[in-house]
Amino acid sequence: MNREYFRIALHNLFHRKLRTILTVLGIVIGVAAIVSLILVGQSLKGSIEDQFEQFGANRVYVMMKGMSFGALAEGLTDEDVEILEDFSEFKYVNAYFMSTTLVEYSNEEQSMTIVGFPADDAEKRFSDIDLHAEQGRFFREDEKGAVMVGSMVVDDIFDKELHINNNIEILDQKFRIVGVFNEVGNAQDDSTIYMPLEQAQNLFNQPNTISAIECIIKEGINIDQTVKRMERRLERHRNDDDFDVSTPEQIMDQFNQIMLIIQVVLVSIAGISLLVGALGIMNSMYTNVLERTKEIGIMKAVGARNKHILYLFMLESGFMGLVGGIIGISIGIGAAYLVEFAAAAAGYSALQVHINYWLILFAMFFAFSVGIVSGTLPARKAAMLRPTEAFQK
Repeated sequence: MNREYFRIALHNLFHRKLRTILTVLGIVIGVAAIVSLILVGQSLKGSIEDQFEQFGANRVYVMMKGMSFGALAEGLTDEDVEILEDFSEFKYVNAYFMSTTLVEYSNEEQSMTIVGFPADDAEKRFSDIDLHAEQGRFFREDEKGAVMVGSMVVDDIFDKELHINNNIEILDQKFRIVGVFNEVGNAQDDSTIYMPLEQAQNLFNQPNTISAIECIIKEGINIDQTVKRMERRLERHRNDDDFDVSTPEQIMDQFNQIMLIIQVVLVSIAGISLLVGALGIMNSMYTNVLERTKEIGIMKAVGARNKHILYLFMLESGFMGLVGGIIGISIGIGAAYLVEFAAAAAGYSALQVHINYWLILFAMFFAFSVGIVSGTLPARKAAMLRPTEAFQK
């Protein structure tokens, strides 16, 4: 009996191909949007978590309030760095100076980020943040006019390819490329130019300015207690609390909260398409009931009961939801991989889409459920028709 229901339901859907296609279109769009947004969101979150894991949990960052690490900011000073370097809990302290300006090479100018970084023991410091000299060498302490560049700088930024020992011009001063870093996987890091900290400060005429401070904590040290000490010392020294002291976990928690809000908003918007699709199924099933009153009457005349009619119509609407879900999932996965390809082309190769099979199964079940729920009222109306009423219409 169940097989017969399936056969009749599929026959009715294929008999009205154009209507079925137009009806499931809303489900397709809604499911595709939701699946692609969730997959891309999960992949983005995973790639950022991987980068934080590479850095390790033994780090504390000092930034001005409201700023994120890597943002161009002012407010910290060399004196703040000296205060933190006195802490016995730290292996060492990295001070960053960041600014953006035009960089010229071969009569071509490009806007790029310049990062000042401590030159003493540069190899160890850079290696600790997973940056290695793929070509050339690291700049040395007190070395003038030397810079290291991300992998995209030599290959993609300028029309003419750069090489080791080539000169670039920044603010009318020439700098020689002594090293090229390994590819990190995101365009921001891979298109950055690094130079000794003091040299960068002088270049931009900001000799005492620091954008961010990174403190690497020794093993076995209590991070929470250290953070509290840092806050107290910096507050006394600066006579203000206009700064934040954050751990990688705190930064990741903030990022996760932002990602959750973004995903909820985007998925809610995509859900509107799903709602439109559900209303389309309901409308189509109501039309089916009106067109098939005689068929319903015949079925009841030969012994079909209300529950059989109800089951048949709900099965049809469920099939429409399922078909729309399967097509939508396929399109959503394709869209997610398209985003990965576009991100890689833009220099963000760290974004890797991974298929979540539980998400796929849930999306199929959800689409099928939406179809059934949408068809419940029309199916109930069909089930309540009396044979005599059906033959009169």
